[in-house]
Parts: sequence; C-alpha cells; structure tokens
Amino acid sequence: MSPALKLRVILTLLLIPGVIWLQVAFFRSKVPGVSPEKYEKQAVTLKVADGFRYGFIVGQHGATLVRATARDDGQNDTAVEAEAEIVTVMRAALEAVPRNTVWEGLFYLGVATFTLFGTPFLFRKLCAGSAGPLRKAVVAGTLAAAALFVFLLPRTTADYGASAFTTWAGPFPRSFSGPYPRMSGVPGETVSYRNVQEVVLLPIIATGSPLYSKWYEASKSLTWLTILEFFHLGDSTLISLNFWVFILGIPFAVTATVEYVLVRLSSARMPKGATHGDAA
Repeated sequence: MSPALKLRVILTLLLIPGVIWLQVAFFRSKVPGVSPEKYEKQAVTLKVADGFRYGFIVGQHGATLVRATARDDGQNDTAVEAEAEIVTVMRAALEAVPRNTVWEGLFYLGVATFTLFGTPFLFRKLCAGSAGPLRKAVVAGTLAAAALFVFLLPRTTADYGASAFTTWAGPFPRSFSGPYPRMSGVPGETVSYRNVQEVVLLPIIATGSPLYSKWYEASKSLTWLTILEFFHLGDSTLISLNFWVFILGIPFAVTATVEYVLVRLSSARMPKGATHGDAA
C-alpha cells in the first residue's frame, strides 16, 4: 500500500466516528428543549414519547420544533392553536428527523469516499502515460470541482437545505440578507446539511464575494446572455449561472494552479530523462 493510499484510508477511518458524532450532536439540537412554562404558552403539541412532549412554536419567520418534559397528569396538549397545514408540515418534519440524520451521515461518507478514492483513481486514468503539467492541472481542477458538485447535489437537485426565508443569512446569491459571507445557526429542514454546506462553501464565498458583483455586471453584456433571453430565461438564470461559475470555478482554479506548480517543481528536481511515478 502506497503512503498516499494509506493516508486516505486513515482519513476515512477517522471520518466515520467524526460523522457519527456530528450527526448525533445535530440530532440532539434539532429539537431543542424549552421550559415547561414556555411550552405551555407558545407550543403546539405533536406527540408525546419517552417522557417528553414534542411540538413546535410559530415564530416571525416560520415554525421551530421544540420539546419539553411531559406533564404528570397526562394533559400534554396546550391551548395554543395553529393552522392545520402548519401542523401537518411540522408533524412530517418531526417524523423526518431520524431518517434525515441517517441519510445525511451516509451521504457525507459517500462524498468523502468519492473525493479520497474516486478522484485519485480518475486522475490516474485520465493522466496516464506522459501527461504534461497543463493536462494534469486541468484534470485535477475538474475533479475538485466535480467533488464539490457531488456534495451540492441535494441542494441543487432536491432543494434540500435551501433558504426558507429571504432574511436567512447564507451564501451570497442564495439569500438576500447581504453580500457578506455569514453562517446560519438554523438548519432549516435539514439536520446538519445546511450548516455543513456553509462551512464547506465559506472559504469559496469569502474569496468570491468581493468579485461577484463586478462579475455579475460584466456578465450581463456577454454573448450567452442573449442566448438565455432567446430561450426566455431571465435574470434568475443568470444569477444561477454566476453562482456555479464562482462555486465551482474557484476550487477548479486553485486546485489546477497548485497541481501545475507542484508538477513543474517536481519536474525541475528530477534527473533529465526520468519520468514521474504515480505514488497514489
């Protein structure tokens, strides 16, 4: 086993308990405990189990799941009322918490496996033989962007972890709270995915935010904007395209640059006529 492969195996073994700890911690905080007094005054009860009342509190920007100790007299319903639609939605959200906790954890491990093992395998296949530094740089950057794209699939394909309200502070083109990078403590309908998503994207957002507004204005004059208008795709599509340019373009550029520099430095130190061996 090569040193590089051994390191990836060790990282994977460390990630497993790390992901379990993460999901357990977020699972416990997903339905926070409140005082019995606050529960009586503000909460609507959904179910009673294991000595706790589980319900929700309707706030200014939506409803939040909560729990409180059950009453000894069995009178666990409160005088608080809510619309039937909200009750249905919040009951479904409560029932989905265990399921989402498990699948999110498995998803993180799957993305980690693809990143640590799949991308090196693809790199070796695509850069076999006498691939030059430029080709290696492009392939490495593309695979880095692909790994991030896979991580964002729940958000992009199922809108899982999207902002529920425009006042939510999130990544720049995906909320309207301000142009600054900021992390939210609210997981929305997710258990941990929204928070983990922000942690992963925060370095990219911090890098891209100062340039985003300038790029957006400049991109309005690009030829492909005319193509979008021809197909009746409006400004929101342009925002989406700009989002992907930054979110995937920055890791592509950084990874490609680092790979190119490393290959060039490695080539400069090698004896003349020697070829690179793949230690991965």
